[in-house]
Amino acid sequence: MILKFTGIIIVLSVVYVILKREHAEYAFILELCVVLFILLAVFPYYQRLFEKIEEYMSDLQFSVNYIAVLTKCCGYTVIARLLHALCQDAGENALAVKIDYAAKVLILFTAFPVFESLFELIKGLLETYL
Repeated sequence: MILKFTGIIIVLSVVYVILKREHAEYAFILELCVVLFILLAVFPYYQRLFEKIEEYMSDLQFSVNYIAVLTKCCGYTVIARLLHALCQDAGENALAVKIDYAAKVLILFTAFPVFESLFELIKGLLETYL
């Protein structure tokens, strides 16, 4: 599997370099297709990884909601980094910076319930021991 994946990426990279010299707009479309191909090829591995993490967390009697938040934040990070790189390749650095900022705000908003739980835990500990 990894050899097929690597071979396809190498071939597409060579085609991208050739296209970029002559037809930059087609090279950008090819780059989008390569990113989509990579995401679709890697997704089953992420799915198995998160299933294993959920399995370990259920053994520890840890809330699955925290794993869902972690998964969402990781997904937002991966997507934001890909969009950032695509925008930079297209010469849109200002848009790339705005994507980074939006992703950070979205991650903080998504992780807020975890922060609330943490603050409640700290508050409970302080009330108990003080």
